[in-house]
Amino acid sequence: MRKDNTGYHLHHLFIGSEGTLGVVTQVALLCPPKPTAVSVCYLGLNSFEDVLKCYKEAGDSLNDIISAFEFLDNSCYQVSCEKHKILPPLNSFPFYVLMEVSGWSPKAQSERLDSLLERLMSSGLVADGVVADEPSKIRTFWEIREGVAEALTRRGYVYKYDLSIPKREMYSLVEDLRVRMGSSVDVCSGYGHLGDNNLHLNVLTSDYFPEVTKRLEPYIFEWTSQHKGSVSAEHGLGFKKRNAIKYSQSPTAIALMKKLKQLYDPNGILNPYKVLPDE
Repeated sequence: MRKDNTGYHLHHLFIGSEGTLGVVTQVALLCPPKPTAVSVCYLGLNSFEDVLKCYKEAGDSLNDIISAFEFLDNSCYQVSCEKHKILPPLNSFPFYVLMEVSGWSPKAQSERLDSLLERLMSSGLVADGVVADEPSKIRTFWEIREGVAEALTRRGYVYKYDLSIPKREMYSLVEDLRVRMGSSVDVCSGYGHLGDNNLHLNVLTSDYFPEVTKRLEPYIFEWTSQHKGSVSAEHGLGFKKRNAIKYSQSPTAIALMKKLKQLYDPNGILNPYKVLPDE
């Protein structure tokens, strides 16, 4: 039933609970028709400020057909192309945007996308760009973006953080960490889902070093909290980050979560030691 406002929607408590409140036994899915027209473009930009402006322009022009708007910095782009042996679709730029549009009117969609790209490039906001309509090229474009995490892992030990930060400040964390960490790390890079304010922060070293962790944490969590962000955007807190919940939730909210946990799982047997902080 799609509409039912008879009381509290208790099943929504399972969102973000990571299996600590119960086990899902049934799921109802609403599946929209698959788009018949999909195009993906890679854009090269000279600053994160240009990335933000590009996002706004794209949203104003193509809001109804944009299905993805991702950004990568140069480090992520280069390492992914190198490790996955992909010929880079664009030359070297400080930042890249991968934008996907999808719908059911190929001709009209193509015309709208071309019009936007022409405007962005003629204004100098986008330095270069390329569009893919063929399925094989689309897969290759996405492989660059989706292959970043694996590519970085092949180069050493990666300290990974999944954060939500307001768009304006999102990349400032990466820049601040580069100054803070200096030569103690090999790479400090960022990519993510710009439309969701979701930054995937990656810090690369040759091996795991406890002293690096101490300089990263709780600094990253404190920085994110000060900028009204979340220390876990989509991957969850799990076991390792359960004690970082205090940087995103108030003491009152955490206390209420503990009461709900006790109510739903009085014996503490549902995915124990996850999500909620130590006493």
